[in-house]
Amino acid sequence: MTRIGVLTKNSFRSILHARSLYLWLLAILLVAVRLLPLVLIPNRTPPPGMNAAAQARMAEMIRNFRPNSIAGGFNEWSLFCIVFGISVGAAALSTEITSKTIITTLARPVERWEFLIGKWIAIQLFALGSLAIGLGVFEAAGAYFDVTFSSVVWIALAHALVATMLYSALALAFSTIVSTTLAGALAVLVAFLPGLIIFLLNDMDSFRHAFGVVLDYVVPPGYSNLYTAAVFAGTTLDYKV
Repeated sequence: MTRIGVLTKNSFRSILHARSLYLWLLAILLVAVRLLPLVLIPNRTPPPGMNAAAQARMAEMIRNFRPNSIAGGFNEWSLFCIVFGISVGAAALSTEITSKTIITTLARPVERWEFLIGKWIAIQLFALGSLAIGLGVFEAAGAYFDVTFSSVVWIALAHALVATMLYSALALAFSTIVSTTLAGALAVLVAFLPGLIIFLLNDMDSFRHAFGVVLDYVVPPGYSNLYTAAVFAGTTLDYKV
């Protein structure tokens, strides 16, 4: 257990030194662009002259626009964590081989499975930190735009973390037998398969339907956006004031 802890610490440090922090800044920038329409299109009072029904529809549209934008941005942040986990998992071995550090690591009394477990845990720690940063960013954005989060947000975060754990493990396992690019591609394919299975299950062709049933038993459930059920808008805001 001590060896796994040391390997995890070294792997986590290498993730941070690999300019991964710049990815956080890039993700925050992308999320800021995603939320920019909330600032550029303020929630003003419907223009005068509109009938009551039209005013009600516009008010409802404005009310839904804010939570949907916050939920969409948080979902994109979670997808970023999953993709990062896949990319790091797929490149974990090739990075060690390129830098020659795997020679010194495995020359010590370290089992290969301990080496892989240490890498995997380090990825999860980085994903957990990324999700925590995302929660802080969107809590701040929600406070400004009068959008509140329900307890469902914890389920959504747990769902994103579990997806990262699963797909990064697959990418790491694939990287032991195939190249980095192929390992990442296979992990992404498994991540997108659940969406394809839905179409196969609804297909009228017996062969494709049967193929979808088989895949449904084999392929684990995929990631889905749960943030839409976790955000609620407050009163309509007027940013002119």
